[in-house]
Amino acid sequence: RESSSRRPRIEGRGSWRAAPADLLCLAAMRGRTIAQLALALAAGGALVSVFVASALDHTGGLPVAPLDDTFIHLQYARSIAEGHAFAYHPGEPPSSGASSIAWATLLALPHLFGARGLDLLWADWILSALFVALLLFAAARVARTLGAPIEGGGRDVAPLPPLAAPLGLLAWGWLGWHLASGMEVALAAALVMGSWWALLAWEARPADARTPRAALGLGALGALLPLVRPEAAPLAGALALGLFFWPARGAHRWRALGALPVLGGLFVPFFWWLVTGTARSNGARNKWIFSLPYFDEERLRHWTTLNLEKAWGFFSGTGGEGTEGYFPPYLFVLLFALGLLVPLLHRRRRALVLLVGGTLACALATLSSTHFDSHRFRYLMPFLPPLLLLALRAAHALGGAFARGAGSAVRGRAGA
Repeated sequence: RESSSRRPRIEGRGSWRAAPADLLCLAAMRGRTIAQLALALAAGGALVSVFVASALDHTGGLPVAPLDDTFIHLQYARSIAEGHAFAYHPGEPPSSGASSIAWATLLALPHLFGARGLDLLWADWILSALFVALLLFAAARVARTLGAPIEGGGRDVAPLPPLAAPLGLLAWGWLGWHLASGMEVALAAALVMGSWWALLAWEARPADARTPRAALGLGALGALLPLVRPEAAPLAGALALGLFFWPARGAHRWRALGALPVLGGLFVPFFWWLVTGTARSNGARNKWIFSLPYFDEERLRHWTTLNLEKAWGFFSGTGGEGTEGYFPPYLFVLLFALGLLVPLLHRRRRALVLLVGGTLACALATLSSTHFDSHRFRYLMPFLPPLLLLALRAAHALGGAFARGAGSAVRGRAGA
């Protein structure tokens, strides 16, 4: 489906008029996509509704968010809608307390349409449900793409079942809580998963099917990532490299579109400099290890060791208080390592190398915060879903190998 040779050619896009059977095939594919989107929307709405219902139950029907940072972004959204861009209170100078430029700007739209006060939370939850749906839809496509044939690849690897990827993400309550928290986690996670889907599909396309318009869309996606979460800049760099290695068809000048994600990363400090007079946001000045007023080698070693230990305890499931319960001991790291090897050994995907490297770099970037202890989950969550898919892929491969081995043993006994 990702190859132009497999897609029905329609008049205006190809050299011959589409046959009725081709039009029926195209209609069926579009109908399937619409049904999958509808199912994803229902799942996203159900997930967010569970946490909204819990919040309303605790407050007697008053909408409330579980994080104070949610209200900080709503406050900045109100100031943007009222024409006091990024001023926390009317009349105050602009400040950079919103860690996500794009999320605060997006939340200003409901205010323009009349939402006020706590009613803004309902708009926030609706947007979160929409982005959760996009995350689940993209996750299903990524899981299928990881097992799809690719020109010049090795032995085929069966993709995950269609519902395995979204159900695997929905089953993790910690992820669901953050997706429904009213923060930018849902938007960032959807963009990260969309980046995986877009670059994997871009690499799998034949060279003559990589159109400049699609390359522009991929570049714009990369440029948007740092505006949602500054730590997403390495993943934007991975998209930039993808556009450079596999440019759009035609002249080599289309490689220049790879600069779009880089410009998105550079825009963030430029925006804060333009608005506040300093290129560093409040979070960077107060929480970034390298911005500490008494930064030296000893403090760097202290924070690096401390945050790495906490990160290992989180991912390995062996950490102490505050990290237990996220993963069974050592299961995730083992499945992730195997899940990374399976597609690399069988498909030899260069795009997957870029994506995994960029996503892991984003996760590592969160370690540079002195508040990693208290904020690590919110900062890490947008980058975990694609890594979870690789772990699910490994579990699927192990299950298939076990089933084939057990089946062979049963047939051997039956033959005997």
